Amino acid sequence: MLITIFTATYKGANLLTKLFESLMRQTNKDFEWILVNDGSPDNTDEIVEKMQAKANFPLHYFKKENGGKTTAVNLGIQKAIGDLWLSVDHDDFLSEDAVEVINQNYPKIKDNKEICSITFLRHHHNGTPIGTQKNPDNLVSDFCSYRTVHKITGDRAEVVKTDNYREFCPIPTFSDENNCLDGYIWLMLAKKYKTLFIANEKPLYFCEYLQTGRSSVGTYSTPRGNMVENNLYASMYPVPVLQKLRAYNRYWQAFFVAKNYKFGTAFNMLLHKWGIIVLPVGFLVFCYKKLLKRTA
Repeated sequence: MLITIFTATYKGANLLTKLFESLMRQTNKDFEWILVNDGSPDNTDEIVEKMQAKANFPLHYFKKENGGKTTAVNLGIQKAIGDLWLSVDHDDFLSEDAVEVINQNYPKIKDNKEICSITFLRHHHNGTPIGTQKNPDNLVSDFCSYRTVHKITGDRAEVVKTDNYREFCPIPTFSDENNCLDGYIWLMLAKKYKTLFIANEKPLYFCEYLQTGRSSVGTYSTPRGNMVENNLYASMYPVPVLQKLRAYNRYWQAFFVAKNYKFGTAFNMLLHKWGIIVLPVGFLVFCYKKLLKRTA
């Protein structure tokens, strides 16, 4: 099978239909849809049952206790049988030729062991690209340098070789946190692989950002996960020194938010021990934000 399209959903029963209908309209049906319900309390089961009865493609549905998006990804990647992996949020949808376009571009990287993915632009519903408007086409870079060296902003539609994605799974998770380590996998892949960036003018992946979406998850809901991501980001070679310092600032802020976390553990985790110099700044920012919350 060419591609596994993966979706994690939580309280998304009223959002899934648009994505489902876009998959029904695909001109190339060489894909499966893995849908993981992350313990949603709504009527997702009922909606999915109706979709399964209508689906003209393989739809595999799994339900688990709520643990955050990362735990859903860890389950989904175990079940995937596609050569490629594309994660699509439950409030997004694809163009009807998305799978066909991926299929047309896959031969460019299929046998290249140094390249792990093809990455396309995401577009707003009005057809304008997310983030940077003028993007280099057929650029071979890594996920980190793409941002730090080429100064590209905005989420992208990353179509990754499933075996390469699995190399760095399971993604770390932490109890009592809303696990959403979206950046971890891209940084790990950037350490070892390149990706081919396609600046597609014709929209392939449509998205908008909702107030209730997963992109709002931050330091206070997942502090230990935030520490892992910022520590990893600060260790990346292409990241400028100022951005490394900012990452360690966020690292130490998250440390003070995290409960029952010892300083020795946090210090030993540092991939660059000089990150300790930012601890006072992280503490002051933590105190300032805490004061703001009290007075709000």
